Amino acid sequence: MKYYHIPCRERSELSCLYDNEEFMCLCNEDRYANCFHFNFEKKSNCTERTECENGGQCVQDLSICPSTTMCICAECYYGGKCQFTTKGFSLSLDVILAYQVRPHIDISRQRAAIKVSIAISSLMLFIDLICNTLSIMTFWSKKLRAVGCGLYIFVLSILSLVSVIILNLKLWGFILSQILLITNRTIVWIHCISMEFLLQSLLAIRDWLTACVAIERVFVVIKGVNFNKKKSQQTAQCIIITIVILTIISLMYDPIHRKLIDDREEHRTWCIVQYSSLMRTFDSVLQMFHFIIPFSINLISAMTIIVNVARTHSNAHKQQTYTQHLKEQLHHQKHLIISPIINIILSMPRLIISFLSGCMKSNRDPWLFLFGYFISFVPPLLTLFVFILPSETYKKKFDTMIKQKKDAIRRCWHLS
Repeated sequence: MKYYHIPCRERSELSCLYDNEEFMCLCNEDRYANCFHFNFEKKSNCTERTECENGGQCVQDLSICPSTTMCICAECYYGGKCQFTTKGFSLSLDVILAYQVRPHIDISRQRAAIKVSIAISSLMLFIDLICNTLSIMTFWSKKLRAVGCGLYIFVLSILSLVSVIILNLKLWGFILSQILLITNRTIVWIHCISMEFLLQSLLAIRDWLTACVAIERVFVVIKGVNFNKKKSQQTAQCIIITIVILTIISLMYDPIHRKLIDDREEHRTWCIVQYSSLMRTFDSVLQMFHFIIPFSINLISAMTIIVNVARTHSNAHKQQTYTQHLKEQLHHQKHLIISPIINIILSMPRLIISFLSGCMKSNRDPWLFLFGYFISFVPPLLTLFVFILPSETYKKKFDTMIKQKKDAIRRCWHLS
């Protein structure tokens, strides 16, 4: 037994070990093995009716007059009575990081998943504040917002900025409430029902607005000189309001089904969304709808623009083949397909993780789902690189704006 501390020291992920004779050992925080006698032959299944839900196995310390009873949960379930599940397309941070937060312990001594989450969200916020502020400043020009496409991207930039800010508020609210620095139940309840709903709504609205940008560009190519900018702006204003309202209404079921539950066995308060099997199916279908339709529109619109322009040039310049014109337009119009392709590449991991994995098998191993969750917030960081820098018109305005700000800073510096 004197050598049992070696595995604890050499394998940092190890929490316990046992031998083939009579000892069970727990690896403590100092990586020493605390060992005790354990009867491996003893069966301690609960003999009476148990409170374990969802197929959880009930165990107790004594077969007669037990003093301790606990539930061993099946995959995809957690909680003192196995009453909570990680099944569903849209897992929130509350579920992914549920067992990663240690109550009554400061941030510096929290588990790696918490520290990594804080680092990633803080980095995202830093990038978001810079890039989307520059995007908003670029489209502050009324000339760019005089067309529907510019108005869409302007609103996209604002929503992208807000979504990453809310992501950080949600993460910190969750951590502080779990380590019991925030104990006001009303504040915790408002945070529970609002934050995930706002995040889902903002991401869905953003996806639909990127589709609107693609459709607008199709109309610009098809209409040509007959494109009505004034009508485009008015239509865009109506569409933006409609998308915001309909998206929020479609996701209103989330805060309705989200609530606080006190887990006496865990001595925690969980923010849980509880769906019936039918409601869970509806949630998955709706999340798929908000994901697939906008990006399908993006891809179809991009290819429509390229093929249409190539056909027009081919008819006007017979000396080149249609294939040559198509390759030429792919090069010149590449900014039209950059945005949908980047958005799909960055959003596919969350989709694949959620549907291929089925559920988070263990609430104590969050890395795969944590990666999928955070990567869905990368597209809001890239508005500047996806929509502005690849476009000659927007890039020119961006450069002009940067030059003006530099000149203003120089004048202020000289005056001081």
